[in-house]
Amino acid sequence: MKIVLVNSFVNRFTERDDCCHGFVREKHFPCNLGLLAGLLKEENDVIIVDGNALELSAEKIREIIKEFNPDVLITNSTFETIEVDSEIVSGLDCKKICLFYPYISISSLKEKFKNFDYVPYGLEKELTIQEIIKGNDKPKGCYTWEDGNLVKTSPRKNSRIIDYLQKTPYEMFPMKLYDRFFVRSSSGCPFSCTFCEMARSGWIPRDVKTVVDELEILRKMYNVREVTFYDPEISINQAHIEDLCNEIIDRKLKICWHANTRADRINEELVRKMSMSGCIRLAFGVEAWDDFIRNEIVKKMITRDQIIKAVEVCKKHGVIPVVYMIFGLPMDNGVSIMEDIKAVWEMGTPQFSFNIISPIPGTEIFDWYSRRRMLCNYSDKPVCGRNEDLDINELVNYRKLAYSIMKPKSLVESLMLLKNVKLINKLLTNDLGITMFKRLLRRLVS
Repeated sequence: MKIVLVNSFVNRFTERDDCCHGFVREKHFPCNLGLLAGLLKEENDVIIVDGNALELSAEKIREIIKEFNPDVLITNSTFETIEVDSEIVSGLDCKKICLFYPYISISSLKEKFKNFDYVPYGLEKELTIQEIIKGNDKPKGCYTWEDGNLVKTSPRKNSRIIDYLQKTPYEMFPMKLYDRFFVRSSSGCPFSCTFCEMARSGWIPRDVKTVVDELEILRKMYNVREVTFYDPEISINQAHIEDLCNEIIDRKLKICWHANTRADRINEELVRKMSMSGCIRLAFGVEAWDDFIRNEIVKKMITRDQIIKAVEVCKKHGVIPVVYMIFGLPMDNGVSIMEDIKAVWEMGTPQFSFNIISPIPGTEIFDWYSRRRMLCNYSDKPVCGRNEDLDINELVNYRKLAYSIMKPKSLVESLMLLKNVKLINKLLTNDLGITMFKRLLRRLVS
């Protein structure tokens, strides 16, 4: 069967790695599409059209699809691309499947998916897509259409381990065009953060050896020296991350990596092992320094002491801690926002991110804003939130203030990294010394 996998062009600007000096456009490797390609290519004729890497217009992507004349068309879609993807697939004579990233219900967004025949949901969308291709018109874990109505089939029970996703076929992608590489070691998140589309979705690991095989291919065949794990939280299961680190160490693989995690899911011994395996950056979603907002509204369920200790442990073992804060959450105000900024300052994290809440349809936070009619648009964000105390312009001004206050602190903390022997040795060993020096120099002159 002839199959086209599409990653459409996104005019997206991503915050630089220092989270302090503006935005740059990045071309990210679509790891979800890569894993799906690896699953399908053995029994099918599969091509990849990465419109984002190649900077192709929707019209050009349609031309390529028509020329190939596929039986099945699959788009790698997000909230940012779904309208473009719907335009791309409109009127094409083939099965049209939307590989939609969020794990939430799409019932309230059904108009956006009217040009697609299927929209898989859950943590194992790849298995659902495989069943559709093999002729099952109503597989588990899928939205489809019936008499003009969007219907949801029964959910797919999560597997114990994702052992059916083997190595990504990197040779099918324009590897020289990517400036950031992602690798997935697990799927889902069992925690209950109210702003997150993956909350309470469960958790399934991939086989550790297969994951490290991918890292080895990236390093040895494509000279990739730095990757980001796509997992929502890298240390949900301590045994899994320990096995992953041990496998990297045992193979003497010289590659640096970044990941997101939670402050309550790490300890000193684990961070030490992560550092030994090449971890150079761990990002923590703190969201708010106010305990009530963080734990009662966002349901993060972590303490200030856990956050502070996590940052200190990272610094001790040569891992750069990154702190994420969200402005405009329910009950947020000028006082709580200034507490957020003060907390980041006092923790001394060289990298940080202050974002305005952008509620995702289907999440508890979205429902909170929607009921109170507090959703609004701003700049390139499709949906932003405001609350009783702060309108969107005030939130934007607080965000600018946060970065202006933190910029000198960021420069000082970045220079302090030069004294961190463990970090410097790791960067030099993995051939990243020059790259990191350039990043530091950019901060100093910008």
